[in-house]
Amino acid sequence: MRKKIAIIGVVILIIGIAVFATGSYEGTHLLHRSVSEIRTGEYKTDNITLKSGDILAVTSPPSVYGLIPLNDIKIVNSTNINKYSLKPLVSSSTAVEYLVNSTNSGSYAFVMFTSAVSSTFTYEYGAFSTIEVIGVLALFGIIIGVIGFIILIAGLILKPKQREPQDINF
Repeated sequence: MRKKIAIIGVVILIIGIAVFATGSYEGTHLLHRSVSEIRTGEYKTDNITLKSGDILAVTSPPSVYGLIPLNDIKIVNSTNINKYSLKPLVSSSTAVEYLVNSTNSGSYAFVMFTSAVSSTFTYEYGAFSTIEVIGVLALFGIIIGVIGFIILIAGLILKPKQREPQDINF
């Protein structure tokens, strides 16, 4: 019985790892790091085309940044960036997210004013539903993996059943 429980735990653990790996692998296709310096201290991402229902998530932004329509990039500076930037859905010191609707879909670049771009700066964009599914896959994989690990450990540490002397066949 112990062996069967341990095997079930290993199978569930492997399934959890596979689901997590799938979510993580798919997530890396959405992750970008590429930035170029426009002028000294001004950086921009590659051009990003966003349509209604898309989300842009940025990690480790500097203190002065904005999602700027491509037409306005040449006139943006560190003092007027808020005038031209799309308003973020969520903003903190470690991340910012923009949700695009039908009135503001178009081509953008994420513009930053900083002395140096953080080594942890990344951005990802795509349909909100796609990003959500990838996140759920990774989370679900972690949960399944933990459950599999617990079952595996339980199978390994369970003591074998004590047999009564009358149950032993000679």
